[in-house]
Amino acid sequence: KTLIVRADMTKIRFATYNVCAEHCPKLRAWSYRVSRVTAVIKSKNPDVVTLQETGGYTRLTSLTSRMKSSGYTRVRGGSSRWIFYRTATMSARDYKGAALYGKTVHVQYGSNGKRQAIPIQLLRQTSTNARVLVVNFHLQALDFTTKDQARLSEFRQVSNSIASFRKTYPTIPVVKAGDFNSLLHGNTRYDSDSARWRVYNQIKSDGYKDARTSARSTSNASASSLNKMSDDRRRFPPSFQLDHIFVQRNAIVTAWGLLTRNVSYGSQYSDHDMIWADVSLRSR
Repeated sequence: KTLIVRADMTKIRFATYNVCAEHCPKLRAWSYRVSRVTAVIKSKNPDVVTLQETGGYTRLTSLTSRMKSSGYTRVRGGSSRWIFYRTATMSARDYKGAALYGKTVHVQYGSNGKRQAIPIQLLRQTSTNARVLVVNFHLQALDFTTKDQARLSEFRQVSNSIASFRKTYPTIPVVKAGDFNSLLHGNTRYDSDSARWRVYNQIKSDGYKDARTSARSTSNASASSLNKMSDDRRRFPPSFQLDHIFVQRNAIVTAWGLLTRNVSYGSQYSDHDMIWADVSLRSR
């Protein structure tokens, strides 16, 4: 008989990228940017990547086609927010071939009851059978206290939606990634976005940590994940991060990086830059 011994921890590379397929008129056309956006993702070969603002059907189709050619499968999403995984390393099915947990939560925001999608998918690392629940966030933007209160409400609605899963499968790690429109630091009088702190505080109290601040090594950690136009009058603080990869406290983050391009706004591939992290998670 053969005895198979699996390691307690396994490494998975995560990435998140707001690609701004539709709402960046001062950037080049999406037909020009889509292949370059895909190349940026491929350059780091993440096992899992959460994408935001992928656009409508036509833009999503062009992106999905190029991602497929690069070895990625689109699995769960809605409202221009989608989760992709690398086919060579991950799967959305268990060893019996049955579909695993996957859903898109529609959270309410604003007094008029609008809804937006938050995709959630359980993935499996094919080499180790390790599983991870991935949540792709894109909380609403803009400053002011009311906006941040709405972001916190959205975040809590998603947390409530996966509470039963967490209770049933307490050993399966959870990774929350995306564009949170929330800062890493407390507010200062120099920061016009100073209201964006409630979600970050809630995540910390829930037992999660930011991959950037806990990584053993970092790349471009002092850069901002948001590309701003030259006429943007906001005073962005150092390391202005709206995009995050949050992991549970027992996870080990061996590396974190931001892929930044030192070019003018009009030559950027998106109004955000992609961030990535190598995370060691429990594999049992």
